[in-house]
Amino acid sequence: MRAGLDRLFRPGLMLGLSGLLLACAAEHSPAPVDDRSTVLERQSPIIAPRGETGPQPGPRGSRQMQVADRATVDDDVDEPADTAQVSPAVVGSPATTVQGARVGGGISRQQLEPIGRQTLPDAADEPTREASADAARDEVYTVQQGDTLYSIAWMHDMDHRRLAAVNRLSEPFTIYPGQELSVVAENVGEREVRALDDIPAAPAGASAGTGERPRAAMEQRRTSVTPTRQVDGVSWQWPADGRILARFGDGAGRGVDLAQERGSPVFAVADGDVVYAGRGIQGAGNLVILRHSGSHLSAYMYNSNMLVREGDRVRAGDRIASSGVAPDGRELLHFEIRVDGQAADPNRFLPRR
Repeated sequence: MRAGLDRLFRPGLMLGLSGLLLACAAEHSPAPVDDRSTVLERQSPIIAPRGETGPQPGPRGSRQMQVADRATVDDDVDEPADTAQVSPAVVGSPATTVQGARVGGGISRQQLEPIGRQTLPDAADEPTREASADAARDEVYTVQQGDTLYSIAWMHDMDHRRLAAVNRLSEPFTIYPGQELSVVAENVGEREVRALDDIPAAPAGASAGTGERPRAAMEQRRTSVTPTRQVDGVSWQWPADGRILARFGDGAGRGVDLAQERGSPVFAVADGDVVYAGRGIQGAGNLVILRHSGSHLSAYMYNSNMLVREGDRVRAGDRIASSGVAPDGRELLHFEIRVDGQAADPNRFLPRR
């Protein structure tokens, strides 16, 4: 009798103990974790009797641990498939199956909407824009204290009459510090330019001379017999007696260099009036510019002192300055002639040496 009971209950007892052990093991075993996710979600395994469907896992996010320092950019990350499920079993049956825990896969991300989207300039365009800005600045000159139309035209290789015509200046051709002038030789009729032969040398923000010959210039004028040469209706003579150090286009650039000890006299090469006397042109030192006709100007650079001022009248041979020192340290006089605003070879006008 007892032996029969043992054979009856022992199989069921063994199967029940097996199911209980499986359930305990599942409760203490961690579910698989998808370490690509910013959301940690686990679910306990489910023991389902045969023929019944276990409860479905809850929605993702029921238990979440957010990672705050991740960017939320949509990378279209695919979610991994859920853990495979084995066929359901019934406790006490020969086969028992555990449903795997469902784990949320992938990264939940949202695309940020751009705020205040701005279009940045193409870096390749920057050099072109900078060049255009530089060109625009080069086309306009801001008048400085002491400038004259002649000195401004000299700096920009322009005819002073054309400079006045381009800027629509009229008598008395007054300019003032801070005024902006176009220095582009636009198409202006020659008749309009030639009509402006008598432009006074009024310095910006300063008074001009009296139109008389300065006493110092007359008292120290050249007294020796000096050769002259008549060219373009002007009688020319040399501005100094020093030897020629460099000629036009041969080391002297746009003029000639004459050896002169510092303080030696500098003479006017022809009759005319002073249209600039100052040091406002960079690299020229104390500079004197004389006008001999509507087209012809002469310039004397690197003077140690000047005996004339704008508006003064001079005669050929009047002493207008004392020679000085060039930027390279040599004692000399640099002399130039301009015709219609362009540099000309002084040897075309001065007597032969």
